[in-house]
Amino acid sequence: MRKEILFQLDIAWQLFEYHCQNLNDEEALWCINEKGLQIRKNGTTWVPDWPDTEAYDIGPSSISWIMWHILFWWKSTISASKDNIVLNKDNVKWPGNTNLAIIEIRKCHFVSTRIKPPRQKSRRLFMIYSSMLAWTSF
Repeated sequence: MRKEILFQLDIAWQLFEYHCQNLNDEEALWCINEKGLQIRKNGTTWVPDWPDTEAYDIGPSSISWIMWHILFWWKSTISASKDNIVLNKDNVKWPGNTNLAIIEIRKCHFVSTRIKPPRQKSRRLFMIYSSMLAWTSF
């Protein structure tokens, strides 16, 4: 199962790398409407929207919000897998610009592909590990 999940991640990763070529802040921060999920500047910090619902009437998200969400899930997965610590949305910050976000996502990719599955013969632990790896396969 790990082999198949890593194959799926590899395909998603190639798409990520392809679509991030020449991506700039203006494109990443653009959102079609104010209701769409975004990373919003609040003074000197960036704050990601966090919807109360996943209804379609929210509208499409900005690319920067999707990148932050990838970081959120990936960092949460790594933290839970390696350190047994559960992160919340406030623990994962927008890096400040698109290039830094791409670098952070690349770091998460590097780390997550090197996490070893649990050694115990527990099917439950293996399923949790596999599920978390699959969730972060975009």
